[in-house]
Amino acid sequence: MKKAIIVLATLAVSTVLAILFFPRAKREIANESTSQATEQAEQDTSKSIIEPHQGAEKITAGALSAANWFSIDFTELTHQAINGDASAQWTLAKAYDYCRMFIDEEENFRKDIKTFGEMNPGSRSYLIRIENDMERRCPALTRYDIDQSGKKADPIKFWLQASAGSGNLTANLRLAALSQKLSDSRRSKLIQELGERGQPEDFFEFGQLAHRLKEPALDPWTKTVDLSKIHHEAWAVAACRSGLDCSKQSSIMFYICYMGGCRYENYQQYAFSQAASESERARLERDAQTIQAFISRNRNP
Repeated sequence: MKKAIIVLATLAVSTVLAILFFPRAKREIANESTSQATEQAEQDTSKSIIEPHQGAEKITAGALSAANWFSIDFTELTHQAINGDASAQWTLAKAYDYCRMFIDEEENFRKDIKTFGEMNPGSRSYLIRIENDMERRCPALTRYDIDQSGKKADPIKFWLQASAGSGNLTANLRLAALSQKLSDSRRSKLIQELGERGQPEDFFEFGQLAHRLKEPALDPWTKTVDLSKIHHEAWAVAACRSGLDCSKQSSIMFYICYMGGCRYENYQQYAFSQAASESERARLERDAQTIQAFISRNRNP
């Protein structure tokens, strides 16, 4: 099959995370790369010229967020993204990251799956399922080259950028988390947008900015809670409890399980296991309930 060529305008973005879509995992995930995107990438509107795919129907954000990760057709998702659907572009960036190890280092990936399965017998069946799933779906992503001024571009960076440029709040939050600098005005704008239209996945992403809130930042809902004091994992726990798929069937838990955390049934369980003391767990629970209330306000203004 001929590879489709997507022509892009210039996008200046530095290297993103080696494991882009899960920077949180800490104690169980060793040697995590933490490379960052630039401030220019954060603000770029991604004015790219892409070749539309005729016949692809629009995917709604709700349909994608509710879909089982393993059920998403990457070929159809690519068509949706090329047609300019911001939710599909964000999900496609996640798909490329999910498949990155399989596409770039298939032999080493298969060795890792075997090794991790031997080290953690209880995780073996899940890891085999991941390997089979990548064999089934990831080849679809190798059919497309993204050409940036005559040079092959990183599809993860491109689709993340494209989605943010189309107004996707989740992608904008991820770019902010990856940027080397986060200005006060940028931070304030993101908090305001989170208060106006944030959904569970946005709150999950905002948790990655928690450690960047060095100065007091009052919540946009009640103006009484200092967001800089919220436990960083509370955002994720609240998002999971509010409908975001954080089960073993999710892309979120794939990274935890792949690196040895398959004993956890969901992300909430993982997050609480990382708390160093009972008092920290109590704080995490208390803060998660606070964030859940904020998510509820967005749903029922």
